[in-house]
Amino acid sequence: MSLEGALDDAGQWVAGFHPNGIENQAKKVAKEGAEFAETPTLAEAADVFITLAGSVVIQGWSWDEVAAAIRVKMVTNRGRRWAQLPDGTWQHT
Repeated sequence: MSLEGALDDAGQWVAGFHPNGIENQAKKVAKEGAEFAETPTLAEAADVFITLAGSVVIQGWSWDEVAAAIRVKMVTNRGRRWAQLPDGTWQHT
């Protein structure tokens, strides 16, 4: 199965838990992100992708729209200045 197929399958499954909107799903994405930050394993990364895929499906976005948004955002990110923060993360300035 392709990455797009796996994400679409996961997204459809997750969307069944949040048929009325994105708000609770966004909270779930934050929780999974926090778990990945605490334990940066492939399994936790997969949980982040799965919950994000659910968000994509809930919002009704296509994978082509997501890919286009990533390309646009990367142009923006590459044009920014970045600084490392005291906690070790990076932030645009």
